[in-house]
Amino acid sequence: MNPGLALLKSLMPPPPLPPVVAPPWSAIQQAMHLALPADYREFIDCYGDGEINHLLSVFFPARQRGPRPTLTVLLDNTRSLRESGFFDDLDAACPNPDAERLTSDNLLLWGQTFNGCLLFWATDGEDPDTWPVRVHFQDNGSRDHWVEFDGGMVDFLVSLGDGGSSQTSRLIGDPRGAMRWSRLRDWKYDYGRPPAAVFDDRVRLDSDWSVEGRRASHGSVIPLRKYGQHGGDQAHWWRTGQARPLIELDETGTSIRLSGGSQPPGIAYSLYGTADLSAAGELETIGVQLLCDGYAIDTALVEIGRPRQAELAAEVCVPAEGPGSSIQLRVVARGRDDIVIVNRVHLQAKGTLGD
Repeated sequence: MNPGLALLKSLMPPPPLPPVVAPPWSAIQQAMHLALPADYREFIDCYGDGEINHLLSVFFPARQRGPRPTLTVLLDNTRSLRESGFFDDLDAACPNPDAERLTSDNLLLWGQTFNGCLLFWATDGEDPDTWPVRVHFQDNGSRDHWVEFDGGMVDFLVSLGDGGSSQTSRLIGDPRGAMRWSRLRDWKYDYGRPPAAVFDDRVRLDSDWSVEGRRASHGSVIPLRKYGQHGGDQAHWWRTGQARPLIELDETGTSIRLSGGSQPPGIAYSLYGTADLSAAGELETIGVQLLCDGYAIDTALVEIGRPRQAELAAEVCVPAEGPGSSIQLRVVARGRDDIVIVNRVHLQAKGTLGD
């Protein structure tokens, strides 16, 4: 095993699903007329097709949809990017010394993030195990720049998790380098998507947010509504082919139930939320708390005097086949008056099997 892969497995353990059914590497490389890096092949054989922290996708090299399998996925993805005009104005958009060289056919796309970053190999050398990684960043839709990593794909991913990269937060969404892998499929099986849901606070007037918002006192729980959900119990889907959601809102709209699924050890949930708050009277402190089973796991306070946005973030690990955990949002207000105006709340819950 590649030493880098052993380190990556310690940073990002594969999920507790059956061993990956590996793709037909000989047929893939023959169809592509191109050898692929050994560390990438070992990564796919270990992790399958999926994504890191619901953000960074590593492309699987083949798929079995349709009457015959497609064995040139990496080439097809790169060709589609080129045909879209991505490289046409690279010199103007990206004034760096490598720009002209990067417009030629010497890049192979192996991954991307949902915030627009693209991950390539620079395929200049004949030995694929020496191909460096180049990452393309697009800032604010207009400014482009490249970052080169002098090493292979697996070593690059290790650098995101062990603090060796300045791009960790941008690429995997966690400044601490915490990495969790969600396997979506392999050469034979579809495991479904991991659980995720989005909530807000139901303060709407004619499809617009209310200007005055919701008046809430200190200690009151903010009611929510669920308006987006996908995925569920991946192990249950693999065994039965049936979807089983793991994130539910109770009838009162004040408590979110996170379940641990059917596969030990359970599900790790990443929670992120924002709340737009303002004071209705004389207050020293306003804010919002994220509660898990009645205990505060994060508190965000905001400046008094004008509407401010409080940001919440936490992780909750829920054991498999257990009672689950209850998540709530609670108002914080201290001063002569304890009334807070809650203008808008947004909360995301994303789960990963195996932690």
